[in-house]
Amino acid sequence: MLEKLILTEIKGAYVIPTKRGRYLEIKDRKSYGISFCSGDGRIVYECRGKKTVSDRYTAVILPKGANYELRNEEGGDFPIINFETLYPLTDEFIEIPLSSPEIYLDEFAQIERLFSVGDSTPELFAAFYSMMARLRKEGQGRPSVLNPALEYIHKNIQDPELSNDVLAKVCRVSEVYFRRIFKKTLRISPKQYILSLRIDKAKELLSEGLCSVGDAAELCGFSSPYHFSRCFKQITGRTPTEYRSKH
Repeated sequence: MLEKLILTEIKGAYVIPTKRGRYLEIKDRKSYGISFCSGDGRIVYECRGKKTVSDRYTAVILPKGANYELRNEEGGDFPIINFETLYPLTDEFIEIPLSSPEIYLDEFAQIERLFSVGDSTPELFAAFYSMMARLRKEGQGRPSVLNPALEYIHKNIQDPELSNDVLAKVCRVSEVYFRRIFKKTLRISPKQYILSLRIDKAKELLSEGLCSVGDAAELCGFSSPYHFSRCFKQITGRTPTEYRSKH
């Protein structure tokens, strides 16, 4: 997809400082975008029922013309580049894992500086193409064998029986190979990845205040409210009850 990109214009290169909990509805996005996060920042985009996450280790390509919602689950600084292309690029949100996020933040700072000058188009385009070339290599680094597992996880996050064995069978590979390639690619174990998604979903449910702790535990795939509370406090530093009261 990125290898066919022909840039016609950089519409903007900005850092957006945002607090946790910001919520926006976007209608008919006016251009393509590439979204990054610094520090512990985290954005969840939702379009047509599908969620896409941008965090420190994941950039997201934003499609032109899309209608979507975004929520800042963690605050921070969020670099974004808006751009136009000669030919249509994508109509879907595309996650790209980043092996070295600091490199991209440095490249973004260069693009932001050149954009602000306003008369450095050749240098600006060259810096943008350099970033896209690096992102293309990153995107090629995720084995397609993982795609069925990632899709299955997001669709079945409430299932307490979700396991490496189940996911390996979905991908039609051995469990040992699945664990190894998952950890190598995403820099996190499948168990940790699933737990992180479950806690994020629990935060959302508790913040809305529409369900009890026990209901949240069940909806997020925990085997019991006790197990849920223990895991939640280990990760957030608060019990689910404390978190709901605060937010």
